Amino acid sequence: MRPKSDFSRYKEDVSVPTHPDVIFAAVLDKKYGLEIQRLPTSEYQGQLYILDLEAKKVIYKEITPVAYGAPFGPDSGDVEEWYAKCIDVVDKLNGTK
Repeated sequence: MRPKSDFSRYKEDVSVPTHPDVIFAAVLDKKYGLEIQRLPTSEYQGQLYILDLEAKKVIYKEITPVAYGAPFGPDSGDVEEWYAKCIDVVDKLNGTK
């Protein structure tokens, strides 16, 4: 698996999933992309990607829970957890935490 969202307009904070497998995609600090993809093997798990959009590379990935299988979009609690995880990872990489 690899990220599938189009983050080409990331400087504008565009956060629209661009692929049916993408549950959630967002931009953090106009520099990092956050994407959650459905896993084909589990309805209640997804692959979380954090991308450095300037370097155009994945800087972190992990399997993450997905509440209710997200058939109509992500659960707000999941979104909060994903943002918190992304902020934590980015802060640690930048030495600010």
